[in-house]
Amino acid sequence: MILAAVGSGSYFMTLDIDPSQTIAGIDPMFVYLGATLTCTGLGWLIGPSFGSTAWSLLHRRQASRMAQRDKQFFDHIRKMRADPTRQVVHNPLPDYYGEKIGSLREYRHWLRKQCSMFSPKRKKKRAGSTGHVIDS
Repeated sequence: MILAAVGSGSYFMTLDIDPSQTIAGIDPMFVYLGATLTCTGLGWLIGPSFGSTAWSLLHRRQASRMAQRDKQFFDHIRKMRADPTRQVVHNPLPDYYGEKIGSLREYRHWLRKQCSMFSPKRKKKRAGSTGHVIDS
């Protein structure tokens, strides 16, 4: 975003402005300011894609390990979250996808909320006549 703001600002704000000529009936200074803000906004939207791609290319080993850990974490989230069929409009599930988890402390809090609202989606195990656990 900063690079987009500096680049577009250095281009648009250094153009010669003739106050007697307007661009679509608007003062050129406002048009150039709007173009600078538009380029800055596009840089804000597109920047993370370029940044994460560049980081992945520069740190290939760490990127593959991080992708593997992320997959394991999201699989664990999927297994531990509450059953969505038991939610109602006046009592929705708390953060079903775990989007607000940013640290281990927040994960533990999320897990407690999931367990306190509804029981997690897990297969119930019962003991058979021989004492072995049977998945039902």
